[in-house]
Amino acid sequence: MVNSLVMSSRRTLIIDPDHKSSEELRDLIAGWGYEVALAQDRAGAIARMNEFDPAVVISGSSSSDLDHFDLLREFRSLQPDTPVVLLTTDGSVETAVTAIQEEGAYYYLQKPVEPDKLRRVLELFF
Repeated sequence: MVNSLVMSSRRTLIIDPDHKSSEELRDLIAGWGYEVALAQDRAGAIARMNEFDPAVVISGSSSSDLDHFDLLREFRSLQPDTPVVLLTTDGSVETAVTAIQEEGAYYYLQKPVEPDKLRRVLELFF
């Protein structure tokens, strides 16, 4: 049995408008022993962030999704110490640099995400 204090520190919030993708990601991460919550839009993401108090946020987006950066900025203002990992279909170096250096993302991964790489990133936080 996992100690509830240990489990609560492994809270991960996944935000992705693609329902199927977010459920697959939830199942993958939950299988690693993380407590996972889902949100599919901005309002849901902010509400879940406030009630769930995640240790890390994984935010999925489509290519060149400027609203994605708006959401990232909003997260940074609400919970500046909560790391955000961006998953995106846009694998450009320019977007990755913008996400991390200018917008405050902790990490940037291209979709489809490689499970081993994502797991290594998540292990950095716990």
